[in-house]
Amino acid sequence: MTSNTKGLGWKVLLASALFASMGAAEVMAASCKQADMKGEWLTELSTEVECMLKIDKSGAFKNAPCRPQSGGSTIGTANGKLSVSSSCKVTGNIDYKEGKTKLKITISGKMNKGKDLVSGTATSEFGSASFKSFKQ
Repeated sequence: MTSNTKGLGWKVLLASALFASMGAAEVMAASCKQADMKGEWLTELSTEVECMLKIDKSGAFKNAPCRPQSGGSTIGTANGKLSVSSSCKVTGNIDYKEGKTKLKITISGKMNKGKDLVSGTATSEFGSASFKSFKQ
């Protein structure tokens, strides 16, 4: 090894340690409160259905219109409640109704640092799927 590569090695190691500590600090700095859920969220319940949830300060929403992701008219409604912890973990239930079909969906996910995206898993009697909700 030449003296140039020896000097480069410790610089790379130092830079890696610095970036790693910055990432850890960013994760530790993320904190959420229930009020972060308040607002309108475009929520993908499946690869086929999306709902516009108007979430109040307690995390509750009712009669949210749902439609095909490809666009079109309302085909169902959603009611439920989502809670967010101080560590930004989001949990809750969505009761989806389409005609005579009723489906209870359990949500488990994480809110991002910008507090404008929740992603995780939606689970029902039919199995689990990825879940995303975008603050409007």
